[in-house]
Amino acid sequence: MKAVVVGVNYYTGLSALRSLGRAGVHVVAADYDRKAYGLRSKYCAEHLMLPPLSGDPKRLVDTLIDFAKKQDEKPLLFPTHDSYVHIVDEYFDELKAHFVFPQVTKGLFTACCDKRLTADLCRRYGVRIPPSVALDAPDLLETVKDQIGYPCIIKPDDSTSFVRRFGCKVFIVADHSELEEKRTLMREAGLGGQVQRIIKGFDDHMYTYDAYVGQDGAVSHALTCQKKRQWPINFGASTFIVQKHVPELHKIGAAFLEAIGWRGFAEIEFKKEEGTNDFYLIEINTRTTNFNSMIDACGINMPYVCYRDMKGEPVPPLIMEEDLGQAFCYEYDDFFAKRAYLRTGQLTRKEIKQQEKGVRVTEALFAKDDLRPWFSFWSERAGRLVKKILRIDRKS
Repeated sequence: MKAVVVGVNYYTGLSALRSLGRAGVHVVAADYDRKAYGLRSKYCAEHLMLPPLSGDPKRLVDTLIDFAKKQDEKPLLFPTHDSYVHIVDEYFDELKAHFVFPQVTKGLFTACCDKRLTADLCRRYGVRIPPSVALDAPDLLETVKDQIGYPCIIKPDDSTSFVRRFGCKVFIVADHSELEEKRTLMREAGLGGQVQRIIKGFDDHMYTYDAYVGQDGAVSHALTCQKKRQWPINFGASTFIVQKHVPELHKIGAAFLEAIGWRGFAEIEFKKEEGTNDFYLIEINTRTTNFNSMIDACGINMPYVCYRDMKGEPVPPLIMEEDLGQAFCYEYDDFFAKRAYLRTGQLTRKEIKQQEKGVRVTEALFAKDDLRPWFSFWSERAGRLVKKILRIDRKS
């Protein structure tokens, strides 16, 4: 059975491709970008060029289905970006007829990506979430003043569209006037959202529960991690994270995923409130996590677990219950993160070194057995830098 990894122009897709390829799987790298560095991986057995994401999603779906029809057996469909996950959910039945993938409930991907729908699921199954109020609530200002407080955040219901429009994950709001201003921006963009209390605690109060739910409906593989740094700082994606065993998160996360009928991989982000033992669910990532390579280094090859599960040959279950001293770093974004932490006084150089002490780091791009994607990434970045310098010289 072939595995079609959709989206390899980012290191998340590259890591999934490598995890499957190293396990001996025939991997098809699918992307619209001919310069995608994942296409340079030696573990890419085939290329499948897709129509651009900005175009008609039906064309993209038709391209995938045309490919699947030519195969001897249904391939595994493995989307690695939120945009592709949404497309899979929208064309769930059509794709299910030609591919295998773990999810069995149409609409559940969307429910877990949409912050408002996720909040409804959390309330239904008793999972703690930060106090929030809908951005379109008629008594918004009074409710925020009385129940949320300032500063607070505006969290979009649809993160992908929000990030594409505004270039950040949330709006941080200082007072009533700023809340009105940001609400107007959201309305003009046609986006919904929640005004949410900021859970107290530095970025290292952020934790993740990364798990795989098999076709039998039970969590078979899981581990927990602790963020150390992220970009953008305070509200962003992990740039340096360590594996850290937190038993409470398995208890909360496994029960929740099994209750909602989830299948496949999911990552739940939690924040532990400063001075308490309370964990709040922040969001659910419904595709491969950006530090998948570190999870693999910990002994759980999540993409291959999925592959074997969909072949009806599940691998022995493994719930990680020890600290292994493994860490992940995305050096490119971590450079900007460290600089921002230092400039704002949130971390010192000594504290940054302490975060990195005593751990074995898996990097996002570099791999001794697969160097070409790393060279491709940095040569492209160098080209951008040269063009930027030339533009500055011409202006001066």
